[in-house]
Amino acid sequence: MKNQVKLFFTGPPRIHLNGSDITDLFSLKSLGMLYLLYEATHHQIPREKIAGILWESSDEKAARYNLRYNIWTINKLMADRSQAQRFLEADRSTLTFNKSFQLISDCDGLKDLSNTAGRKALETVKEDCGGSFLQDFYLKDCNGFNDWVFFQREALQKNYGLVLDRLRAIYQEEGDYEGGEKILEEMLRLNPYDEHIYGLLIRLLLEKGDRIGALNRYNQCINVLREELNIAPLDDTKALYKLIQSSKGEEVQRRKTYLKIPIRGSGHLKIPYGFMARLLATLLAHPEFEKFFTQNQERYQGLHYLLPGFFEIERAVDFPGSQEIFNHYVFRLSLDMVQSLCDLRPMQWVIRQSSGIDDISLKFLMYLMEDFEGRQGLRITFTAPWPGELDGFESDVLELV
Repeated sequence: MKNQVKLFFTGPPRIHLNGSDITDLFSLKSLGMLYLLYEATHHQIPREKIAGILWESSDEKAARYNLRYNIWTINKLMADRSQAQRFLEADRSTLTFNKSFQLISDCDGLKDLSNTAGRKALETVKEDCGGSFLQDFYLKDCNGFNDWVFFQREALQKNYGLVLDRLRAIYQEEGDYEGGEKILEEMLRLNPYDEHIYGLLIRLLLEKGDRIGALNRYNQCINVLREELNIAPLDDTKALYKLIQSSKGEEVQRRKTYLKIPIRGSGHLKIPYGFMARLLATLLAHPEFEKFFTQNQERYQGLHYLLPGFFEIERAVDFPGSQEIFNHYVFRLSLDMVQSLCDLRPMQWVIRQSSGIDDISLKFLMYLMEDFEGRQGLRITFTAPWPGELDGFESDVLELV
């Protein structure tokens, strides 16, 4: 029976002999030599070439000596554990593996995958090749080897992405939306700025009937492009918003109606953020938005400073910044939340004003009135002049549409 040697290319480098991990027995250069040899055509490589890659900063004599020493060391280690004379065969010009060993790797299935491979074969490859090529493996003063690892890593990720996409298509065709969604999540992890993948995920969620999930993914895509790349989305991505809006006739019809929610409580809201806090609390507590809030707890957790009872955190942590930075942070996060909720349902806020609306909340309302209203399904109406012009008015009421 042949001794089996398995090389693991994905994740941290590992080598198994007959099922036992023997990685720690080898030096880094010896590991690099074995991986290069395995990937070479027919597992065969010129001695001069491999010496030049692994000892490029040494002179020719030293490089040849280092190569001979590593070949001897590897053969001795393997002979002691396999009862074979030699693991590596070397003549004056070429290095190769001894054919008495059975050599396999975790990436063989990916290399041998046919264009007609079915779900089971694709799932096996996905399970075997999910890690990064020779993760965190680096050889000092070996630029040629490190460049080889880089390009192999890129090629592996590209081919692995194709496997994921084929699996995604199979899952979606079979109606396995949960499986398809998990695949697309992994594809986004590998390519977090790929608008095409976001589009596939949004369409899958709409097909699944999860309109809120689709809208959340659309907003995530827009935010990632804007905040991390400072670019606008492609026209095809923008068109997804209209697709989300028109995804279900029943929901589109419902969007034409208005939602009315009273804010109850004291009209004395001069405490900074007092009105904003009650506004957001009223929205989040309403059944129309319960699912949205449940799915976006982490996204809006920064608002626990305003709404400490809404978020599942152990304790509030002091905000690490100036008051000005804090104001900007809360303002932008609150604005993002209002925009997302208006995407779900158009709203009209009818505010019976109070002189108690605090200055920060008033600025927030003014911004919404001037720059936001009408563009995202929001209308704001005051039943009297602006709060700053009033004194002693009745308790305020919010009605949402």
